[in-house]
Amino acid sequence: MNQKLEAFRDEIRGKTVSVVGLGVSNTPVIDFLLSCGASVVGRDKKDADALGTLADTLAEKGVDLRLGAQYLD
Repeated sequence: MNQKLEAFRDEIRGKTVSVVGLGVSNTPVIDFLLSCGASVVGRDKKDADALGTLADTLAEKGVDLRLGAQYLD
């Protein structure tokens, strides 16, 4: 594996990372961060109903969801 990528994985393992915006483009980013051993907080202005099945899928993967008007708190 690429040495820089492996160093990144070692650095991020066990840390908490926030991802702002839970659209289609950030889903692979979230999966990658989880595979590195990071805890992920997913933040989005939309509520769970507006996100639909994506909210359920992310929650099942262990993503801590912060949704709605206070998503940046």
